[in-house]
Amino acid sequence: MIGGLPVVIASLCFIPNDENDVSLGLTITGIIVVLTIIVLVLANTWAKKK
Repeated sequence: MIGGLPVVIASLCFIPNDENDVSLGLTITGIIVVLTIIVLVLANTWAKKK
């Protein structure tokens, strides 16, 4: 579910009204992707420690 979210947002970014929407969409997508990766890494690390 979480992994599919950036894909949905990224696909929405390809239907922009103007250039500002594109940069905003890409920024939001980038932030979500980074946060998702961080969460997955932390969850993986925490699971190994347990």
